[in-house]
Amino acid sequence: MMQKGPDKFYRAVAGEFLIYMSKEIDKIKYPSGTKENPATNCKEISDNDKLPRRDGFYWIDPNRGCAWDEIYTFCNVTSGGHTCLDVKNFNRFSVLPHQKRFRLSSQYKINYGLTDPQINFIHLLSASAQQQISITCTSPVNFPGDFKFFGPMPKKLRVEAEDMQVVYNSCAFASRNAPGKLLIQVSTDEDVRVLPVHDVLYTGNSQKVPFDVELGRACFL
Repeated sequence: MMQKGPDKFYRAVAGEFLIYMSKEIDKIKYPSGTKENPATNCKEISDNDKLPRRDGFYWIDPNRGCAWDEIYTFCNVTSGGHTCLDVKNFNRFSVLPHQKRFRLSSQYKINYGLTDPQINFIHLLSASAQQQISITCTSPVNFPGDFKFFGPMPKKLRVEAEDMQVVYNSCAFASRNAPGKLLIQVSTDEDVRVLPVHDVLYTGNSQKVPFDVELGRACFL
């Protein structure tokens, strides 16, 4: 009796392996933004024609490393794929005087819910970034002269004045009984490492009482 050769078995194994590899390549080419198949950033989700163009929360892993540091974050898919980071501990902070200065980091450690390697990879993968900051005031303030904004530790790069734009300012008529509001838009396509904002420093003399700072979403594209 003729013995059956191994060719058929090897062909079957090779076929299954090719199917498996094809699926794995598809997962890399077309990430779904799930915990099992995270994208590198939100732009990959926006570029994936196999997914509906729907804004929402997705899983991303910018450094493509271990699963433990994947990020569940908001993706603005309809804008082209902005990767947006929210402050996790609070988003509104009351800044108190410290050594005759008002500095956010004197009382709080800002947490955007990701590790240093992940934020570094988000910076590397992005060409532009934007974030809004809202500040309450009880007296007129000089902007941008009275305020300085700083990016993530440990580099702590300062946001330059040309990257900041006043969206709304009612501080000119503000008082303790009727506080005003200063809304600032930070946008840059030069050095995205200045965002997200981790520290605010007030160096003026008119603001004598604690004021609130609200950090909006920092979005990268």
